[in-house]
Amino acid sequence: MLFLRVMKILFFIFYSLVLSSVINAQSIGKSFARLAQKDLYSAHKGFSKKVKRYPAAAAVGMASCFLEPSFRDIDSSLKYLLIAENNWESIPSKMKLKLNKVGVSKVSVLEMKERLATLFYERCKEINDADCFDFLMSTQPWNYHFEQIKYYRDSLLYVRAVENKSSADIKLLLEVHPDSPFKSKLDALHDQFQLNAYVKEGTEEEWESFIEAHPENRYSEPIQDSLFALFDRNRDYASFIEKYPENRNVNVAWQNLYMLETNYYQPSLLPEFAKSHPDFPDKNRLDVDLKLANMNLYPFQDTLKNEQDYGYRNENGDWIIQKRNWFHEPTFFKQGMAVMGSDGLYGVIDKRGVVIVPYEYEEVTLLDNASILVAKNGLYGVLNRDGSIRHALKYSDVLEVNKDFYALYLTDTIEIFNSNSKTNIDVQCTDMEVFEKGFYKLWYGSYVGLFKDSSDFKLAMCIPTVYDDLTPYSKGVCLAEYKNSLKLLDFNGALLRDLIYTDVSPVKEGFAIATTEEGKVNYLDAKGQKIFDSDFEYFNGVSHQGCFNNGFAIVKKDGAYGVIDTSGAFMVEPQYEQLIYLGGLYGYKNGEDWSIFSMISDTVNSGVYESLDALGMGMVLFKQEGKYGVMNNQFKVLLSPNQRSIKRFNDYFVVLPCGDDLSYICDINGKVTSQAGYEKIQPVDEGHLLLSLKNKISYFRLSDGKLIQF
Repeated sequence: MLFLRVMKILFFIFYSLVLSSVINAQSIGKSFARLAQKDLYSAHKGFSKKVKRYPAAAAVGMASCFLEPSFRDIDSSLKYLLIAENNWESIPSKMKLKLNKVGVSKVSVLEMKERLATLFYERCKEINDADCFDFLMSTQPWNYHFEQIKYYRDSLLYVRAVENKSSADIKLLLEVHPDSPFKSKLDALHDQFQLNAYVKEGTEEEWESFIEAHPENRYSEPIQDSLFALFDRNRDYASFIEKYPENRNVNVAWQNLYMLETNYYQPSLLPEFAKSHPDFPDKNRLDVDLKLANMNLYPFQDTLKNEQDYGYRNENGDWIIQKRNWFHEPTFFKQGMAVMGSDGLYGVIDKRGVVIVPYEYEEVTLLDNASILVAKNGLYGVLNRDGSIRHALKYSDVLEVNKDFYALYLTDTIEIFNSNSKTNIDVQCTDMEVFEKGFYKLWYGSYVGLFKDSSDFKLAMCIPTVYDDLTPYSKGVCLAEYKNSLKLLDFNGALLRDLIYTDVSPVKEGFAIATTEEGKVNYLDAKGQKIFDSDFEYFNGVSHQGCFNNGFAIVKKDGAYGVIDTSGAFMVEPQYEQLIYLGGLYGYKNGEDWSIFSMISDTVNSGVYESLDALGMGMVLFKQEGKYGVMNNQFKVLLSPNQRSIKRFNDYFVVLPCGDDLSYICDINGKVTSQAGYEKIQPVDEGHLLLSLKNKISYFRLSDGKLIQF
């Protein structure tokens, strides 16, 4: 009996320990959830209770709390991060998996440590005190800013000694820092006397004279660093390089200049940098970056190893970026960067495979203005190309208006920024869009106005925000809707003409289409004057189909459609039930079938088509007996009507033949580019099609028709 009683007690103790472990693990998870929700007080409270029992997991949470801007204490954050790092290997595998699901891993701990390294470094730069940098060197030998920390420390210690003019300070400096440039007391005194002879006020001019006169002096190099620091603070690296080409920091200045002038190695800016700076010393780095910038990279899996991880190959099949187990859902490169997904979160890599933006965002978009749109928890923000924050995550949406301007949406208004400036443009509005080159339409509530881009990255008002709508009409003239009436204004808001029409189209080939309240259609010139008397009738799509194309326009009269020339005379009398423009040809319908005629060649194909549609570039998609084909505007059949579907992508067609389950690619003349068919063909970006067959992918380059497959 005693034995059974002891076994029950032991079992109860064991069960309690297991239950406690599960509950504690769940508590850790809840604390991370609260951390993600920015409930820092509750998260900190939860983590602090578990630090002793789960030193690694809870310490990561504590470090994360103290790293948040509103809770920031970088000393405490580092304290707990080091606890986590030292105890990481002791975490059970199951808990590691749970931590990984909330974004905590050995990699994330390392990334947090790097962020803290930068914060400590920046704090010392802001304090601008040598003791701060010296403390960092002694306590953080792992800090990846170590050399820069040492540079600032030595420079500031030197400046301090010079300012105090104290030999005791100099002696202490040598004792504390035996690796200082000083070699002996005599040399130090000698060098100090030389220094005192030149440097009295500590000005740039004095430092420059001293370095030039005594380049061998042990104080010369620290003063070179001090000179560099003067320019480094203002990022004026070009002036520094030009003025001090022999300074020992000139290579650092070159690298910083390269980074800034190319906006963190933006491919489109690299050739101009190479042209403007032929004396750039790091030719190898520039050559590699130029080569990568001009290289098309394609995301592929290593099918030989049957793994799902992606890497990037060039068109010859060479692995330029080796596949990695955190490369999933890859995109094509844009501006030297690609979006990469992993476990439902997204980041950004460059063409060297370096992670620029960590995998922590629910949405990432590379903008044309070289910034990066990110979203998390329903809020949007903007990053710079180096991954640093340009606009914090606090906006409901972000709109890239064009390469010059973007808008950040708040609850009731928007903030407008020029891509070349981080200063908010002081214009109140609720929406914005491009009007014409250099001009923008801005809304304030339900009213619109016109603004012009100015040379100082701002917007100048041309037309006040009082109109119901503004649309382009002709060069320098816009159509304004104001209280149910239409007016023609110049781009300065001056009234040119009141219009009596209910709707007016933009001018095309010198003519605009104007519709009256009675449903009649007139043609106006660029000044808004009626060109010729007409009695044409309104029809659906008149603003598009009724425009002049190569001197001819479709009109409707007495319920039938015809074609007029620019004088208003009928070239084709009204006789058709329907009439459409097909990019060089005209399609007409009387009865069930469509026919085609040409105004140029005076050729007619009568009553043989079930449907017609313009494909662009003078090509027409037609349907016969339920099958599709393509002809050009000379009636030459490019694809015979034997296809279930036809889609055009630039100079190529993707066709699905009748009686076949595979799609094929044909060139502009209808010739099949490859005898291989594919289960799926779809655009992956503006220049490539993604082809898939039996779980194997390849790419088709639209610029030259090259098939990229391995």
